[in-house]
Amino acid sequence: MGFIKSVLDFYKLKDHTEKLIELEGLGFKKINNNAFGVIAGSDSGSSLISNCHVLSGSVSGTTNIGGIIGVSSYYTKYYDCSNSASISGTEDVGGILGQGEFDTFARCVNKGTVTCTGNRVGGICGYIQSSVISECVNYGDVTGQNYSGGIGGQGSVFVSCINHGNIQGVNYVGGISGTSSYYSNYYSSDCTNYGAVTGKTTVGGTFGKLGSAGELLRNYGNVEGVSNVGGISGIYAQTNKSITQCINEANITGTNNIGGIVGYFR
Repeated sequence: MGFIKSVLDFYKLKDHTEKLIELEGLGFKKINNNAFGVIAGSDSGSSLISNCHVLSGSVSGTTNIGGIIGVSSYYTKYYDCSNSASISGTEDVGGILGQGEFDTFARCVNKGTVTCTGNRVGGICGYIQSSVISECVNYGDVTGQNYSGGIGGQGSVFVSCINHGNIQGVNYVGGISGTSSYYSNYYSSDCTNYGAVTGKTTVGGTFGKLGSAGELLRNYGNVEGVSNVGGISGIYAQTNKSITQCINEANITGTNNIGGIVGYFR
């Protein structure tokens, strides 16, 4: 099925640390499993997961499917991890993590295609709440239904992230994330999308729905939808926040509520 290319320091149970792991040639398939990842299905929280790399192969399952971890509990840190395998599932699917909360991501990269037949899919994480994702990059195409994005599917704050993959979904679709949210003193900033973004409702070059302040957001990929379609965000949903220093240099196509920067200010 596959083999371990090199393993150093594989899962220290004492301090909940996984690091310096490389896997390639994998072909995992799990049926009726609600948490599945190459390194671990679920993480108990407060862990450090760094320098874990899935170099090739495929991972498929149902819900909470990730290239590295399926489900993550509170306060886990993901540093310098990467995935190049194709990832597929039915809900909450990501190149690095399927679902998590109060986690931190830094310098993670996904190069594999990520496909979800249901909701919440992202190049780095599918469903991520109250977390900060920074300096992460996605190169793989991402396909889903509702809440589809190049870095995240639904939720959280994104800083200095880049997407190169083409993103396709139905509702809440964005080059960086389907939605973003306000968390602590953070807000989404300095993110760039180069991939084409296609959806139906609430579709944006960087975010489908921007739920926090946003600045230095850039889009260079064509955006296509039906309603609430924008070069930066399909919907901007913060009345007391600002969206500043944003650039769109791509074509925006739609029918109702179309804008070069924002489709609809709510």
